[in-house]
Amino acid sequence: MCSDKQNFKKEIIIALVSLGIYFLNGALKSYINIPVVDYLCKNHLNDFLGGIVFCAYTNIVIMISHRRAMHRLKFIIPYITICGICWEYIFPLFLSQSTSDFWDVISYALGGFVYYLLFKIM
Repeated sequence: MCSDKQNFKKEIIIALVSLGIYFLNGALKSYINIPVVDYLCKNHLNDFLGGIVFCAYTNIVIMISHRRAMHRLKFIIPYITICGICWEYIFPLFLSQSTSDFWDVISYALGGFVYYLLFKIM
């Protein structure tokens, strides 16, 4: 069993690496000209990475407040899917420059699943 300190380090590493890839994608996606890769990098990769980062961030906040972190798939997937629905369908009602995309919600959920796998592998 991992200690809370080890789990906290895992969360920080997952968040930082995912954020690094997020910013790298932001800087490089306009230079990618491979059809499917181009589409995914420009439209869904940052949402996928956002799912990973937001799960790690949420657990960091939970752990700082001395609560039990969310590391079970049965909690992660519904949580990040609800977050994705809010970001894609509720926030655009209030932010005129935002658009809704069902596939972005799927990207967030897949990010949550990959977060779960990364945490378990580490």
